[in-house]
Amino acid sequence: MLFQILTYYISQLPCVVETCKVEKRELNSLIKNLQEEVHAKDASIKILRENLSAMRLAIREFSCFIASNYPGTTIATTAQTWEKRWKTEDEEGLWNSSASSSKKPSAICRDLSQIKPNTSSIANISTANSLQSEKAHFVSPQQNNIFHEFARKNG
Repeated sequence: MLFQILTYYISQLPCVVETCKVEKRELNSLIKNLQEEVHAKDASIKILRENLSAMRLAIREFSCFIASNYPGTTIATTAQTWEKRWKTEDEEGLWNSSASSSKKPSAICRDLSQIKPNTSSIANISTANSLQSEKAHFVSPQQNNIFHEFARKNG
């Protein structure tokens, strides 16, 4: 009886081995599909982070524009507050790794801390002029017109 049981199980080994091979191929296929999905999602996340970084840069440029051209207004004060937050985030490295752009927002707004709502208009004009010349590399004339229009409506 024991011999018959052993013979039966030994006769089934090729089937078991083949089944294991099939299951291994199926598992490898599933692993490959999952790796492709992860790679695709990583690429999507990278694109989303790049888009977010680009939007953040555009907002910072607009913020600098408002603060330099409309000093002393509520929106300029808010822009200054946001600029301080963004500088802190940059110093902490929260955006440096994801910003693939060669544009550096801190270079655009490095004089923003000098803008004070209660300073003389001459200081504001000179600071605004220096910021405008720096921003000339980053802001298109069309963007500049959009910024002016927004500032007129909301300033």
